[in-house]
Amino acid sequence: MTCYRNKFNELGIVPEDIQSLSDLTRLPFTTKEDLRLNYPYGMFAVPLREVVRIHSSSGTTGKPTVVGYTKHDLKTWSGLVARFMTAAGVTHDDVVQIAFGYGLFTGASVSTTVPRPSAPASFP
Repeated sequence: MTCYRNKFNELGIVPEDIQSLSDLTRLPFTTKEDLRLNYPYGMFAVPLREVVRIHSSSGTTGKPTVVGYTKHDLKTWSGLVARFMTAAGVTHDDVVQIAFGYGLFTGASVSTTVPRPSAPASFP
């Protein structure tokens, strides 16, 4: 991805420099401005044909920000949602309100639309 290649070059970082958890502090943060500068699909790490779901902000404070999910991403989300619901004691007999915000954090919409094993009824 060009954005990260440029950021790493500016900081003099090559992938081999990251050998331990403490090395992660050297990595640059991804900012909302990065998402805007690389609009619409410049931050995707896979070819667009592999993206099966796209979420976008409205762009009310500037250029919209876009995130994309692959089938694998959605499968991972599905498993994580099932795990946290199970840990919370949710069963198939329950009704769950998804109360996350629906802004750029797209966990809320993914939580309500990704098929989950033994999924309870849910409403946003």
